[in-house]
Amino acid sequence: MNAKLPGGTLRLSDTLTLTRVGFGALQLAGPMAHGPPRDRDEALAVLRDVADAGITHLDTSDYYGPHLVNGLIREALHPYRDGPGGRPRPRSRQRGLREEAHTMSTPSPVHRTLVLSGSLRHASVTTLIARTALAQAGPGHEVTLAARLDGLPLFNEDLDTDRPPPQVAALRAQVGGVDSLFVLTPVYNAGISAALKNAIDWLSRPRDHCELAAKPVAGLVVGYHSQGAEHQLNTILRATGATPLTVPLPMLGLRTIDQRDITGDPRVHRTVRDTLDVLRRAPAHAPG
Repeated sequence: MNAKLPGGTLRLSDTLTLTRVGFGALQLAGPMAHGPPRDRDEALAVLRDVADAGITHLDTSDYYGPHLVNGLIREALHPYRDGPGGRPRPRSRQRGLREEAHTMSTPSPVHRTLVLSGSLRHASVTTLIARTALAQAGPGHEVTLAARLDGLPLFNEDLDTDRPPPQVAALRAQVGGVDSLFVLTPVYNAGISAALKNAIDWLSRPRDHCELAAKPVAGLVVGYHSQGAEHQLNTILRATGATPLTVPLPMLGLRTIDQRDITGDPRVHRTVRDTLDVLRRAPAHAPG
């Protein structure tokens, strides 16, 4: 670490000291913070130079990309090491809805859950229910909402090389950095959404060490009739090597809730809270 850090450091607690000068990750994305970087390798090199300079404070956001910059940070700097000869462990500050940059590689008492919505509609009932999970988590349970799935290309093994599409790499990094998943899907033609199935297909690769392997997953089907979609979801998850969990209510009927006030409906709150409790109690699965 560079002993002459600009501005020095700031000790926030007995276990946390940050550099006073941080690195703003905004410009790692494309023009106006949207799209992939012009040169991905250069963006990764910049992040590694920042870490090698001793900077331990990264300012990032889910807005950057959107949803791409946090994946770049993890790809460039993970695994993190403290002490002589190792890159410092950076800490990140997020603006707005929290999307973790996965900058912690050591065991933590906090259980981290990533929520995926299988609906692509901006104001869909499924996504509104997914958002309620952010406020329903109890102490020691950190819940974040994954990026919308419409940025993923259709699954194509020809694209799944050592450098997969940026959106795929970002989603895999997110899933790899949490302890469990909460997956919600609308019912389309007696099955789960195509967007969710596509995301699961990407996450199921590489076959020998995919991010879903042994990962605890709780599913919630949202619709007027489940038509067996919850069973289809569990079957697909088992095929990937994930661990589907038994939840109190695997299907939330739209006729049983107030669709005019999804986020305030007590049945929605109870269902989401009970599902999160199941995830929190699931056997620990080390991220990464």
